[in-house]
Amino acid sequence: MNILVLHGWGGSKKSWEEFVRCFDKKRYKLFVPDLPGFGDESAPDRPWYVHDYAQWVEEYMKKKKLVKPIVVAHSFGGRIAIKMCTARIDVFSRLFLVGAAGIKRPPSMRVRVLKGMAKVGKFVLGLFRLKSVQTFFKKVVYKAAGTHDYEHATGTMKKTFKNVIDEDLKDLLDDIRVKTHIIWGDRDSYVPVADAKIMGKRIKDSTVEIIEHGKHGLHLQMPEVLAEKVKKHING
Repeated sequence: MNILVLHGWGGSKKSWEEFVRCFDKKRYKLFVPDLPGFGDESAPDRPWYVHDYAQWVEEYMKKKKLVKPIVVAHSFGGRIAIKMCTARIDVFSRLFLVGAAGIKRPPSMRVRVLKGMAKVGKFVLGLFRLKSVQTFFKKVVYKAAGTHDYEHATGTMKKTFKNVIDEDLKDLLDDIRVKTHIIWGDRDSYVPVADAKIMGKRIKDSTVEIIEHGKHGLHLQMPEVLAEKVKKHING
């Protein structure tokens, strides 16, 4: 039984090692590629969009001879999976969306205020040309706004990150026809639980399971629990 894992932004195949160990190798074969720009995979030579990552995964599946695998898609990986499911309805046999991103929300008042502060701060600090102070100020603002991923991105990945989060995939949810299981932590501070409920309403015949005390990185926080949820649905 083939299971393809699509990791989140900033993740890699290494971050899923504990999850992979929870599966019997004789019964399940797990594939966890490093997506371009993460782990051992080089960043693209130009800024990418979600559809570029979807095409890359399609090519990866062809190379590995994966036909309609079960897919576990986390966070950013969820964006890729949603895009692939709606482009070709028979691409996966079953889909697990774990803390999946894809629903764009208007920025909160806090984020809008912080962005305004950043612009003013950049201008003021620019007058003094204090590079070290500018770098420190940026880190403080990014941390306060909860935009660590953008802060850590470099080169083409910075623009890629903006391209990715600017795309709202909500209307594509209605077109997903593969059996889908939505799994979320009730303490997810990156992607709100409200998104799990929206996905559950819009994806036909989907299931929604909220894990108590679970955070965004369920595969890191409680890999055994997440693995058991996946196996339960596959074999149920």
